[in-house]
Amino acid sequence: MLELFVILGIASPFLLMVWLTWARRKAQARVAAAHPDPEPQARFATEDVDQDAAGNLLTRPHMADHEALEPDASGGEFGGIRALQGRRD
Repeated sequence: MLELFVILGIASPFLLMVWLTWARRKAQARVAAAHPDPEPQARFATEDVDQDAAGNLLTRPHMADHEALEPDASGGEFGGIRALQGRRD
């Protein structure tokens, strides 16, 4: 009986690893099916194009609105961490 427990103890981590890998892939497939990729957004909202005397193009890209982050006072910490530290701003 002891030999059976030893064999199960040796084999169980490998079987658990295979089962968890299978379950993770199955969950990722469900999420991917439920949330298809959004439409690609424009990288730049506008782009100023000028040409100098030598014929070189001079451009200045302006970031699109979806790439600009709203300012906040979080300091890069999550809300739960700020609440634990007593800062609720």
